[in-house]
Amino acid sequence: MLTKAINHGVTTTYNFMNGGRNIDRGYTARQVWASGYKAINYVNVTNNQYFYSSQARLAVPYEVGSWESNIYLDRDFSNKVNKIENKLNGQTTEYIYDDYGRLKTVDTGGMVVKYTYPYMYYPGQCVNYKFCHKPASVTQLHMLNATRGVTGYQYHPQSGGVSIVTYPAHAANKVGKEFYQYQQYYARYKNSSGSMITASVPIWLVSSKSYCKNSNASGTNCTGNDKVTITYEYGSGTSGNNLFLLGEKVSAQDETTTWTTCYQYDRYGNRIGSTSPKSGITDCNIGREY
Repeated sequence: MLTKAINHGVTTTYNFMNGGRNIDRGYTARQVWASGYKAINYVNVTNNQYFYSSQARLAVPYEVGSWESNIYLDRDFSNKVNKIENKLNGQTTEYIYDDYGRLKTVDTGGMVVKYTYPYMYYPGQCVNYKFCHKPASVTQLHMLNATRGVTGYQYHPQSGGVSIVTYPAHAANKVGKEFYQYQQYYARYKNSSGSMITASVPIWLVSSKSYCKNSNASGTNCTGNDKVTITYEYGSGTSGNNLFLLGEKVSAQDETTTWTTCYQYDRYGNRIGSTSPKSGITDCNIGREY
């Protein structure tokens, strides 16, 4: 167990090796040892530093070592991961961030992943705070064979959730796309008097997802009339917990059958059962317990 050490302007080291415990009582670094398979070996923590005002003191871990890797982090409030050294395969992964603290590049020995945010900001301002820190595109660069693939993202402005995902074209030159629709739902819960009531403010949940099986998308349709739609069904009626995902219905333009999978939950919100698509159930709200 980590215990917080009083810092006297030095680097604090927590050490978890060799099956023992040793704490230096002086003004030098404190060390704690513990044994165990896959255990953390050590944690280096900064001395107390002042940021922004004399009231903002900071002591953060900047290096963590385990049996399989060494992890290096920023020594500030963000405490972002900068580098991970994998001891098992000798591979190093480096992380680079932009001025807003958003992940910009992940470099893992020949595989580079780049995140771009081209339309999220006007000069100094966020267009929509629901998604301005989410990537508009993610590019994978294979440095060894000079190949690249770009995945693009668009967002639902009201909820900030993904609305369209555009994948790189594959060998048959098909560009995969996924479309997401959202709908507002009202939670039901018991108030302080024990009465079941409906929330006054709705929340956005994904109502459907669609994609083309073997053709390219044309707008929100498919050139081969093979659009697949997954409809997500949530609880309804006067019972509580009506925002649980109770069912998924899968249908396709070129097929006549709709495949329905239903889920069942206990009173604590744990999923305890599901039906197979061949069960013949068409309405997951019928006979539900919670």
